[in-house]
Amino acid sequence: MGSWVVLSLLALLSPGIQGASLPYHDGYDWHFNQKGVQLDLALKDQTNPLVGGKAHVELPVSTIWKLLEGENQLVKTLVIALEKTTLGKLYDIQTVKADINYNAEKVLEGIFNIAIDYTLVHKDGTEEKATLLLKGKKESGMVVTSLEVITKNLEDNSRQIILPIQVTLSCSWPNAHAITINGSFGKILINIANDVNEVSARGMWEYLGQQYKYSSVLSIREKYFTVY
Repeated sequence: MGSWVVLSLLALLSPGIQGASLPYHDGYDWHFNQKGVQLDLALKDQTNPLVGGKAHVELPVSTIWKLLEGENQLVKTLVIALEKTTLGKLYDIQTVKADINYNAEKVLEGIFNIAIDYTLVHKDGTEEKATLLLKGKKESGMVVTSLEVITKNLEDNSRQIILPIQVTLSCSWPNAHAITINGSFGKILINIANDVNEVSARGMWEYLGQQYKYSSVLSIREKYFTVY
């Protein structure tokens, strides 16, 4: 997930930022600004970035697109083709801004809390805002991870890139797992059970009052796979 990328970036950058940049005093310990990429960072424990902290990030996406295009005619042709598809919305992004607060001290135990308020600035200056909440906790002997994206609709919905979604993953490793996904597409439930001999998955998609179910079984001992 994108949040894991952010945490990895913070962990990699934090030891070397102090020597490569100037102190930043607006609630942050360090400030990095090179070629349009901006990172402001504050850590609760400078020796262990995962303990928690906050960051402000700005990425000049449009600059990256221009670098990719360059003088390469093939890439330019691909970009023009991309603009005509649904993915073409990504080409309309000028800048990505994000304010991140996190606590991942016990991430190896499956316990963490990450909140990201981010803004997509379109080329015409229109701002698309959303909040991403990623949490991990232990509940009734299971590790429960939840992801929620809360959006603010644009006046022109056809240009909206970020869509609201809720995902919950419950794990009782290595035996049982349950996944619940809610979005504009409806509700999806997936239950996975496994042991040394067999792995089974049962799913249900509910949309507009209708339910669609499926099951699959992979037998390691009997060497067969079925879907129905």
